[in-house]
Amino acid sequence: MVWGSTLTLQWVDRFAVIVYIGAGVLGWTAAQMMLHEPMLAAHLPDRGPLEIAIALGVIAAVLLAGFLMDKRRRPAAPESSREAL
Repeated sequence: MVWGSTLTLQWVDRFAVIVYIGAGVLGWTAAQMMLHEPMLAAHLPDRGPLEIAIALGVIAAVLLAGFLMDKRRRPAAPESSREAL
């Protein structure tokens, strides 16, 4: 069991996109929970395209918030390393 969690953490360190995929799945789940809330469902009778638009909006907001928080936490690269690229 420890081996599996170590492998998962190594993948997350190597491929940061895994975290964004997980955040997208959580955003989708949150949108579905909000849209199927009985109090809100009474006000949205036909939810076809609107449901998809709201879900995509929630996913975009979650991913954007995560990206901005990650960008704010990481220090800027020194000028010398930028010139090497």
